[in-house]
Amino acid sequence: MTVAVTIVLPLTGDPDATLACLTSLAALPDDPAHEVVVVDDASTGLDALLARLEGDVTVVRRTERGGPRAAWVDGVAAARGRRLVLLEDPVVVPDTLLDGIGDGASATTITGRGLDRHPPGVDPEVTIVIPTLDAAGAGARSCVRAIQATTDAPYEIVVVDNGAPPQGFTAPVNAGVRAARGRYVVICNDDVEPLPGWWPPLRAAIDAGDPVVFPWTVDHPMRDDFAAWCFALSRDAVERFAAEPGELLRPELRVWYQDTDLLLRLRAAGTPPRLVRESRIRHGLSRTVGSRDPRLRRWVLEQTERDREWFESRHGVGVEGAPA
Repeated sequence: MTVAVTIVLPLTGDPDATLACLTSLAALPDDPAHEVVVVDDASTGLDALLARLEGDVTVVRRTERGGPRAAWVDGVAAARGRRLVLLEDPVVVPDTLLDGIGDGASATTITGRGLDRHPPGVDPEVTIVIPTLDAAGAGARSCVRAIQATTDAPYEIVVVDNGAPPQGFTAPVNAGVRAARGRYVVICNDDVEPLPGWWPPLRAAIDAGDPVVFPWTVDHPMRDDFAAWCFALSRDAVERFAAEPGELLRPELRVWYQDTDLLLRLRAAGTPPRLVRESRIRHGLSRTVGSRDPRLRRWVLEQTERDREWFESRHGVGVEGAPA
């Protein structure tokens, strides 16, 4: 069997939570084809349960506890799937966990204590999609921690890892949006830090009739027509302004100009994005584009030029709001 997705589950203890998690994983639909890799992170009290798993799932055993990131590394090394779902803790997963992951960008959904914050049986209010080149890296984890600390509404986080080979910005965003379950969707770069009280003003602006809104970025100059490193939209807007079915951003624009292309669609409809100054974030400002990795930087620069050529062939030169 060809495995499309590998689910990596680190375990340290808590037999009841572990059994509930494994039961929910066993109930996932067969499509996309997936496997479970359990990483025994020097667990306690799980010997009998782990013995029952042998033959049904892959079990990787660690002799010293290393935490989720170390467990993920070992689990990924044993993975057969091209796409990954990394679980931070044994949690009961929804049967929609793998929706949108089997196709498109390599989607890594990190689900764990505090990340999928809503009572059982209650759908998340907002889905926060984070495209990243390193789902287990310091940047993505810092972004997730900031979301955890500042978001009171029921939410889920979908982290989309697009790093091997890099697929740019558009493909992971579109994959994350397809997997979203919330009534609202937030697209958030992994170098964004939401500040306390960031979400209610954005939600209020959408509810008042603005299909796409974005917060104020503190500490740095920013454009006030659209800032695509963090923006929010309603479920209706996802469908209404999609470049094509299932693709919010235009797939032809992989790294750059996709925000301007969306901006033009919104302007044409008479509903340009709205800056909500009451919502505040910090932003690292194009850390990936400024990468010191020469191969990545060269790829970004070459793809940016291809994106510019495609954009100008469709929209012309000198479009207001387009990158200089």
